[in-house]
Amino acid sequence: MRIYLLRHAQSEVNAGLSEAIDCGLTEPGRRQSAALAAALARIGLGHILASPYRRCLETAEIIRSATGAAGELWPAVHEHHHAPFPAGSWPLPARSALLSQWPHFAAPPEMPEVRWAAVPEDRAGQWQRLSKAVRALVDRFGGQAEAKVLVVTHQAPASVFVQAFCQWTNPLNVRVHLEPACTTILEVDKTGRRRLVCSNMPPESLAAIP
Repeated sequence: MRIYLLRHAQSEVNAGLSEAIDCGLTEPGRRQSAALAAALARIGLGHILASPYRRCLETAEIIRSATGAAGELWPAVHEHHHAPFPAGSWPLPARSALLSQWPHFAAPPEMPEVRWAAVPEDRAGQWQRLSKAVRALVDRFGGQAEAKVLVVTHQAPASVFVQAFCQWTNPLNVRVHLEPACTTILEVDKTGRRRLVCSNMPPESLAAIP
């Protein structure tokens, strides 16, 4: 199986246009997503698993529309929040609102209506969450040699996801940086051996990967 781990395209926060927790993409971000869709359409994606934040879902929907892959909300790769949200508030969409707005994305049955993200969360908690996500993904698709799965997430969880997949030691002292709209390819062969194929590939370089 191959995992295409993607940091969402340029968001309004990335561009300094917003401070919203759940911001959308910029116009350049939408163009990046279209370029990603063109590069990924040729590989035969089967599934797209996306963090339930608007910037990730906007990126994922453009790719889903071009590829026809099955879309799923995947709270396990949500953004990392080291500080609590304002008292009494939940600034992220409810499960029902997500399903209504993004009808091509199914929700896992265990996803609660609200508070589906761990907030606040320290780095150790983030490591545990993403390690569990890696195990779940490998367990689900690892026996399917031809499976191609796109995971659309954020910088911090993408960094920890790579570390957990590669089973690096002392991961809390290591950071992997991914630029917006850049993809890291991870592979599990038929023997279960894991491989980091390439990292931080922009759309134009991703198109050249066999």
